[in-house]
Amino acid sequence: MDGKERKPMIYASEIGQYHFCPIAWYLQRCGYKSRSPYIHQGEKKHNKYGEMLHKRNTTQILSKKIILGGILGIILSFVLFLLEVVL
Repeated sequence: MDGKERKPMIYASEIGQYHFCPIAWYLQRCGYKSRSPYIHQGEKKHNKYGEMLHKRNTTQILSKKIILGGILGIILSFVLFLLEVVL
C-alpha cells in the first residue's frame, strides 16, 4: 500500500451511535459485542422491515409489468382491428 496506512472508515450510521453513546460506539468499533436482548429484538425487527420492503418493491415491479402488458394488448387489438377494416 505504498507505505501509507489506511485510516479506518467511519460510516454515516455510526454518527448516530456515537451521538447516543460514545462509549458504546467505541466498544463496538473495537469489536466488543453487546449482550443486550434488545439488540436481538432490533435485528429481528430490522430484518422483518427489510423483507417487507423487498415484497413491496417486487409487487410494484409486477404491477408495472401487468399494466404495460395490458396497454400493449390494447394497442395490438387496435392495430388488428384497423388491419381487418382496411383489408
